[in-house]
Amino acid sequence: MYRLAHIYQYEVKDFLKAIKYYNSTIDRYPDTELMSECFYGLGRCQEGLGELNEAKNIYQMLKNEYRGTSAGDYAIIRLEKMIQ
Repeated sequence: MYRLAHIYQYEVKDFLKAIKYYNSTIDRYPDTELMSECFYGLGRCQEGLGELNEAKNIYQMLKNEYRGTSAGDYAIIRLEKMIQ
């Protein structure tokens, strides 16, 4: 499901379908190693839809709960760019 979300997000640019598959991955596989990547993908999709407050909330959560992971680090960068 994560791969489908990624394809819909980056190749098809269908953010709503990508969100659906990211959420399905999170719900079905709560212990997946890809959890932080799923949340980061959700944040990017929310940005793509213009839902900036929702994206900021997701990035803030990543910053706090997944610091030190690549997704957590990218979330910090996205937050900094959104503040500018």
